[in-house]
Amino acid sequence: MPFCSECGKNYQDSANFCPHCGTPNSLSSGSNKTKLVDNDSDTTSVSAFQTVKRNGASVYGAYRLEDLQEGFVIDDRYEVKSKLGQGGFGTVYLVNDRTLNTQKALKVFPDALGSDTEAVKDLQKEAQTLMQLTHDSIVRIYDLHLTGSIKYLDMEYVEGKPLNELKLEYEDKKVPEDLVIEIALKIINGLSYAHQNKIIHKDIKPHNIMLLKDGSIKIMDFGIAENIRSSMSRIENSSSSGTLVYMSPEQVRGEDVGTESDIYSFGAMLYELLSGHPPFYKGDIHYQIFNENPK
Repeated sequence: MPFCSECGKNYQDSANFCPHCGTPNSLSSGSNKTKLVDNDSDTTSVSAFQTVKRNGASVYGAYRLEDLQEGFVIDDRYEVKSKLGQGGFGTVYLVNDRTLNTQKALKVFPDALGSDTEAVKDLQKEAQTLMQLTHDSIVRIYDLHLTGSIKYLDMEYVEGKPLNELKLEYEDKKVPEDLVIEIALKIINGLSYAHQNKIIHKDIKPHNIMLLKDGSIKIMDFGIAENIRSSMSRIENSSSSGTLVYMSPEQVRGEDVGTESDIYSFGAMLYELLSGHPPFYKGDIHYQIFNENPK
């Protein structure tokens, strides 16, 4: 295990830079390279994820928010251990919280979010409410960080598998009815608790329900995903709400939705777990939601 020539602390061989002070690891030979130009116009090739020095000052080099490497430290506190998942509205990492010496999940938001003042304010308001949710079936939100160069959500880390992976374990992707009922009742408890606290999820789907090893469930992404979608839709002129195959008609129309929209999505999700696919999943989904009855 090498030690840093600057601070004298040890770190892993695979690290491209010292996670303690940021000095590049001379033993690392990663393939991710980028060109950086210093103030004296001297171009050098360095690792895209290491820390580089310009005129004696340590600064972070180029890094991709969707591909932070193991050992990368955010805000001198959260050390990246692995990447848990990635979507259009953020990347989730397993991190070690050095301050509390515990594992957490960090959802790192896209760069574009930081330039959307409206979205930042909405996220702050939503997070303040979500941090009050303390139900066993809902992933805890600890904090929201929007002031630094990397903006992220500090969350409870849960080890398990989403329901969209559970159905792959069964023939024709059909989960046995007794298990679906067992899972559904646990989801209902968490969803009801949130609704009683006037919080609507707006994106209930198998991907957002985690099944833990002990059989318990955790609902993820309450409200936050909707705010990020709204921001990205303003920036990229894209669809802004929910996941189409689970969306209620009023949500598709872009109307303000209530708890009944979550219940519709919950029903569509149960339909998929039992039948192997959502109520509408082929052809013109918009048309079918408004004009057809599921088989």
